[in-house]
Amino acid sequence: KPVLILDGGVSTHLERKLSKAVDGSSEKSPFAHRELWSSSLLLTPDGCGAIRDCHRDFLLAGADIIETVTYQVHYTPLPGKENDLQRLRLEDDAVDKMLQDGVKLAREAVEQHRAQTGKLAHIAASIGSLGGALADGSEYTGRFGFCIRDNTLCLGMRGSIECAKGSEE
Repeated sequence: KPVLILDGGVSTHLERKLSKAVDGSSEKSPFAHRELWSSSLLLTPDGCGAIRDCHRDFLLAGADIIETVTYQVHYTPLPGKENDLQRLRLEDDAVDKMLQDGVKLAREAVEQHRAQTGKLAHIAASIGSLGGALADGSEYTGRFGFCIRDNTLCLGMRGSIECAKGSEE
């Protein structure tokens, strides 16, 4: 069986490319919301264009599989401190749109790549953990700093997977 190459370092690639485009350096992050990291690019037309271009970069470099830029997008409500006005809150409709747009952008890049090169590529939906959406390192430890029921985590993950798969139509 053949070995397939998965893209890697997408957020780093986006960050370097966009930081240099904005101010000529790589000092400032181009990602608007820390909780969303590179997924925050899904919130703007320019960001969506950057994601599509990034997918094409990886396909041209030889990737057989590209991942959607949706790892940080999550349904589960994120607890914040009372005075934490910076914490981003997304409604379910916004999460749906981000997940669907992530798949759409990957699909567009794959279709364009196939039209230009004749090569078939695959898409993997990137569904991150709750800790990834918290952007506090808890994705590595499982210590979320609050009590959450396992079924709540499962429902959030199931919703993300169903939404991404629903984008196949």
